[in-house]
Amino acid sequence: MDSVHLIRALTSGKVICEVTAPEWVEYLKHENNRTLVEEALEFQGADLVSSEEQDFWFAAYQDISNTEDKKRLRKDLQHILTTAEPVMTFMGMVMRALGEDTYPDIHHSFYFGTVLSAIEGSEVLHSELVKLTSKPLFKKASTKSKLSDKLAAVVSVMMDEELVITDDAGSHYIFTGKLAYQMSVIERIMLAQAPEHFNDVKDDVQNMELF
Repeated sequence: MDSVHLIRALTSGKVICEVTAPEWVEYLKHENNRTLVEEALEFQGADLVSSEEQDFWFAAYQDISNTEDKKRLRKDLQHILTTAEPVMTFMGMVMRALGEDTYPDIHHSFYFGTVLSAIEGSEVLHSELVKLTSKPLFKKASTKSKLSDKLAAVVSVMMDEELVITDDAGSHYIFTGKLAYQMSVIERIMLAQAPEHFNDVKDDVQNMELF
């Protein structure tokens, strides 16, 4: 396996998870490989970070006091904060449509037809979908008249955000580790050195009560 492509993906801000890149996740679970990547990231001022289960990996800044890095991170944070609430709302809707009692996480999946049928048969879920399409993140779905088109537009945005992927048929969707990564980024910043650099978003993060 070419570690150069993996390192480039990490330094460009990509999340490496078991759903989107299982071969890279397996590669990083081996100490020698991990050391190689860690040394390359160290040279670029970043650390290799993983979830406790090692099902997703990402590169994190060692020092965000650099002006350019701080501006980029602030922009990334603002996007996470803007999208987190509507994304969580969508995930809650899917959870209820599937009759489950826990929010979808990495590896969890759903069939478009199953969720659509549940929405069509429930006034509550129908209302949730309509309200969801009023969110700025899913604004392109608000112009759709048919429920199936609204749901398809919402799912399309989730794919654009790399929060779900689909099979070739476009009917089966799997949640990636992207949202867990985003929450991890916020938590790291709130618990480490960054709050003094991001006072304008700190209250928003705490009020979301996502941790």
